[in-house]
Amino acid sequence: MLDGLGKGDGEEEAARRRKSFRNLQPLHAGGIRSASASTGVPDQRSGRPALQFTYSPSGHTDRVWGLAWNLATDADGVPAILASCSGDKTVRIWQQRSRSSISFDCKAVLEDIHTRKIRSCVWSPSGKQLATAGFDATTAIWEQNGSDFECVSTLEGHENEVKSV
Repeated sequence: MLDGLGKGDGEEEAARRRKSFRNLQPLHAGGIRSASASTGVPDQRSGRPALQFTYSPSGHTDRVWGLAWNLATDADGVPAILASCSGDKTVRIWQQRSRSSISFDCKAVLEDIHTRKIRSCVWSPSGKQLATAGFDATTAIWEQNGSDFECVSTLEGHENEVKSV
């Protein structure tokens, strides 16, 4: 059940909210959508801030399947870094332009390892490695060295696609 909807709420209202919620997911072709609750107008029913579309960088040529924030960034004045993975068989590394900006620039494109869509990505706790999972039944481990990324391991052996890491 979506937050703010009770048992007595009509199906029309529930459907409207589900549609609005889906429209803010980072799953549209070619880019990523960012939503911010702090700048949203309060929801009339709950009084909580509503999500509001804020930014959509472009670069992928197919649907974005996953997005991972690098938790080792976005502190002590370091701009946030995130990774996005897509049906275009690439992972893009994005860096926030500045701590006060909602805009991100693509800093790297990781490609030529997965042969089918990449469904999931996740950063290691240190933020220096990134794991990606693909429909090609492989998981790749990428290591960051300065501003470069290198695939240091490809894990094979699954009989079907790997949907999550």
